Amino acid sequence: MTSTQNTQNELLTPEEKAFRHKCVDQAIHSQRLEGGDVSEDVQADLRLYAEGHLTFEEGLKRALKKHTVKA
Repeated sequence: MTSTQNTQNELLTPEEKAFRHKCVDQAIHSQRLEGGDVSEDVQADLRLYAEGHLTFEEGLKRALKKHTVKA
């Protein structure tokens, strides 16, 4: 973990973490309702985001790297 990520985590209030966790849970649930699924590794990254250990941009980059099909 980088110092930037540590600082980000320290800046999140308990309310912000709770809000992020709720958003993550809703996003996963929505994907499942539409017939999709969210891989375990992406779910883990989403939880890291909710806790403030990853920025949204870092999580998006990781998801795209893991799940983009190369031509």
